[in-house]
Amino acid sequence: MASQELTGTTALVTGASSGFGRATTVALLAAGANVVAVARNTQRLAESRDELGGLLTTVTADVADPIVAGSLLEQHRPKTLVLNAGASPLMRPLQHHTWDTFNRNWEVDVRQAFHWTREALLLPLAPQSTVIALSSGAALFGPRSAAAMPAPRQQSGSSPPTAPTNPRARDSASASSRCCPS
Repeated sequence: MASQELTGTTALVTGASSGFGRATTVALLAAGANVVAVARNTQRLAESRDELGGLLTTVTADVADPIVAGSLLEQHRPKTLVLNAGASPLMRPLQHHTWDTFNRNWEVDVRQAFHWTREALLLPLAPQSTVIALSSGAALFGPRSAAAMPAPRQQSGSSPPTAPTNPRARDSASASSRCCPS
């Protein structure tokens, strides 16, 4: 997106208090967009507001809540919606997880993407609006923490198991690298 396309428009970024979300917020502000930064961390949002000021509006909220998604989209009507929020996974072997710790990423990452996308379609956003959903490489290739997972047991004399290949993930990865013109 060229910066002149963003000047004076509204962008809404989830997970905006740190990492990619904060960097995206900074870039959108630099391109002239009015940015609504949404995250759970009030202190980090306040620090961003103090540092970036100007066209930045901060909202402390749980982005996995469908009511938050619908309310903020209706209130701000963004031309650009960046779905970046995500929970940091608890890195430990499976046998040390509970169901709640294991599915935390689904409950935050997937839930927020679903609710915000659904609400954007129901509203709907204005024609030519853009929705960007970020994800980690683990979505295509699995987590880097696979080494922390216990190795499968094998019977003596058997070959070690091999990782299954997923041609759809491989095709998606190559498609994503060429999807966006520079």
